[in-house]
Amino acid sequence: MTPKAPLLGLLAASLFALAGCGSDTPSASGTPSASAATSVAASPTTGGGGATGADCLKGTWNVDVTKLAQAAAALIGNGSTGSGKGTITLTFADQMTIKFTQAEIDIKTTQLGQDVTMKQTFDGSSTSTTWSGENGKLSGTTPGGTVTTKSVMVMNGAETPLTTKAFDGNLDLSKNSLAYTCSGDTATLDSGYVKWELHRA
Repeated sequence: MTPKAPLLGLLAASLFALAGCGSDTPSASGTPSASAATSVAASPTTGGGGATGADCLKGTWNVDVTKLAQAAAALIGNGSTGSGKGTITLTFADQMTIKFTQAEIDIKTTQLGQDVTMKQTFDGSSTSTTWSGENGKLSGTTPGGTVTTKSVMVMNGAETPLTTKAFDGNLDLSKNSLAYTCSGDTATLDSGYVKWELHRA
């Protein structure tokens, strides 16, 4: 195994955690954050044609892409830094839609004294017609293959594709483990490893 191999896996795992994979998601410490256990939503909400009125999540939200990248970098530690470009929006209505517009997450770290950058780009959208939110947790299903992604590692000016499974752009709602909070014009999604900060559009 080359020195690149464990780093490839760790970088990919840090972005896989973005999907909200709950207790099965790898992390630097292996322990979910306390916020995931204590998140409480302002009110339950239901999609899929069964919306129940003025719930706090309803509407369109902009994701803070830079803070999302910084949270992913924190999983690696070792002075890793994260930066973000483009836009990610989430819309909660009868359907829940996540849309990526030239979104890019860059994580810079070091491996054996060498600078390494992991880049993942996203374009496209994914929609859940069965989402629901109750007791501070989101659940439902989202289709795969509707977001175009590219993951590479750059070391010494050379790009290496990341073949280890990383975040594919679809939020994992199937395990009922993605916590949410919302209040006024701010909201969060928290897998227990990476927190998404949202601001109302």
